[in-house]
Amino acid sequence: IIEQAGEKDFTHLMVLGEKSKVCNGMIISHLRRTAAASGGDGEYECAGPTAFFKVSNVITSNDVPNHGSATSHVPELVL
Repeated sequence: IIEQAGEKDFTHLMVLGEKSKVCNGMIISHLRRTAAASGGDGEYECAGPTAFFKVSNVITSNDVPNHGSATSHVPELVL
């Protein structure tokens, strides 16, 4: 995952944890390019800082009163 994120020039990796299909945690880690020994393109690694957040009281969009209709596109940013 880190290598694919690096190929797309992503700077951070976000991992959501779940239990019984309910989100219960989130890890955000900074990616940085390491110097390649041969002088070529560097590889990416999780170099920090890394933060863990406990997620509680998750409410799905279907449970929000008067919510709008969902679209079929895949968002790049999920809040």
